[in-house]
Amino acid sequence: MAELVLSASSVDAYQNCHYRWYLAYVETRPGEQNIPAAIGLGVHAAVEDHYKTRLRGEEAVLATALDVFDTTFVLEAAGISEPSEDPVKARAIGRRVTTAYIEDVAPSIEPMLVEEAGEMDVNGIGYSVHIDLVDADGNVRDLKVKGSKPRYPTVYAFQLNGYALFYRYLTGKVEKDVMLDIMIRLKRDRPYLVQISNGGPVTKYALGLFAARLEETAVGIDKGDYSPTGLETGACRYCPFAANDCVYYAAMEARNA
Repeated sequence: MAELVLSASSVDAYQNCHYRWYLAYVETRPGEQNIPAAIGLGVHAAVEDHYKTRLRGEEAVLATALDVFDTTFVLEAAGISEPSEDPVKARAIGRRVTTAYIEDVAPSIEPMLVEEAGEMDVNGIGYSVHIDLVDADGNVRDLKVKGSKPRYPTVYAFQLNGYALFYRYLTGKVEKDVMLDIMIRLKRDRPYLVQISNGGPVTKYALGLFAARLEETAVGIDKGDYSPTGLETGACRYCPFAANDCVYYAAMEARNA
C-alpha cells in the first residue's frame, strides 16, 4: 500500500466500518451516491466560484453561480444510477439553496481563503485537508446542505478540528472560531442558514482527541483490520457499498430473509 494519508472522510469511513474503508480506499470502488450529495456538490461548486470571483476583485453575480450549479449537478457523473428523488425537483431545490446562500449569507462574509487544500503531518501521520472557507475575521467555516438541522452536530467535530489545525499550520495564527454553515434545503419555502459555532478557538484538549482518533485509525489500517464493524452499529444503513458491494451485508440480509 502506498504511504498512508488520511482525511476526515477516510477516518469517518474507517470509524463507521473497517470494511467500508477497505472497499473505498483499497479497492477504490465508487459506491452508490445519492441526490442530497449531488445537491451539496453543486452548491459547493457555485459558492466556491462566487467567493473566488470576489477574491479576484471581480463582480460576482447570481446567474453565474446558478450556471456553475447546473454544470456540476450531473447525476451520471456523480455515479447516481437510480435517483432517490425526482432529479428535476432536486435541481430546482439546489438552485434555490444556491440563490438563498448567495443573496442572504454571502454578502456578510469577506473571504480570505477559499477551498484551501493541502497536507500536514500529525504525529507522523499524513493528513489531507480541504477547508471550504476562512473569512477575514479568522473564522474557519464549513458549508453543509441538509434537509433539517443535524440532531448531533458534534459528529462534525473531528473534521472541524482538523480544519483549525491546518489553518494554524498554514498561517501560524490561531483561528477566531470554527463553525458549520448549514443551509437547510426546503421543498417550498426559502432555504435558510443554521450556524453552529464552536464558540472560540479549538482547545488543546480537543486537538488531542483529534490526534488520538487519527492515530487509532492509522494503527488499525496498518494492522490490516478490515473487519465489517458496521454490522454491529447499524452503519450499514448509511453505507454506499451495502446494497451492491458488501459481501458481509449480503450474507446478513440472506440470513434475515
